[in-house]
Amino acid sequence: MEVKVGYVVEGFNDERAVLAVFPDSYIAVTKGTRYNRRVRMDIQKIIGECNVVFVLTDPDEPGNNLAEYISQEFGLLRIMIDPKEAICYRNGKKKIGVEHCDPVYLKMVLTDALKEEIFSSNQ
Repeated sequence: MEVKVGYVVEGFNDERAVLAVFPDSYIAVTKGTRYNRRVRMDIQKIIGECNVVFVLTDPDEPGNNLAEYISQEFGLLRIMIDPKEAICYRNGKKKIGVEHCDPVYLKMVLTDALKEEIFSSNQ
């Protein structure tokens, strides 16, 4: 059986990062920390199309809040990203986000989460 995996991410750069390591992924983009009707409909759509859907938001306060809302409403699991792996310094400012993760790290984290979910659902 083919496993179809979906992710709820904050931005289009996050979407690109996920698709760079898993091109066949289904993605719902919230366009920041918005949580409105369109986002809910996009999440419902990938839940209907996928075997498993994860929340993959930035490891910061807005990302944590968004993940909490989504997880509570839809019962989705969140993939936690190590903030140290998601740091970028640009123009003297520190940025934290999924899109800044090294592709090797991101692939490892996503693979581990999927393996854990498959294993726990087979118990």
